[in-house]
Amino acid sequence: MRARRRPQSGVTVIQVAMAMPTLLFLLLAIVQFAFYEFSDQVAEAAAQAGLVATTVQGGSFPAGYSAAQQLVARQGNLLQQSSVSISQSGTTVTVEVSGQAMSVVPGLSLPVDKSDAGPVEPAP
Repeated sequence: MRARRRPQSGVTVIQVAMAMPTLLFLLLAIVQFAFYEFSDQVAEAAAQAGLVATTVQGGSFPAGYSAAQQLVARQGNLLQQSSVSISQSGTTVTVEVSGQAMSVVPGLSLPVDKSDAGPVEPAP
């Protein structure tokens, strides 16, 4: 005697409905990681630009601050709530750029903090 098999209609829809949230979460996580890494690079480049503008001969703290802020602004909203701080200890200048990476995942706020330090070029 053969056992009767029940029809399996609708099983595929249920399997897709169960797997889709996981796939969408993984996709959003990949995009969020890319935005975080790009924001990290923006902060690093801004810190370097600020350091160069501050430490060159004839450079100043306002010039370094302006250079760092302009580089962050050119990148749009990648580095949100950004702040630039410049400090000097002896002949070494430190430029720190911090902010938040642009968020794709609701409720996720990833901080970005980069600093660069270097000596002030001596006057001739």
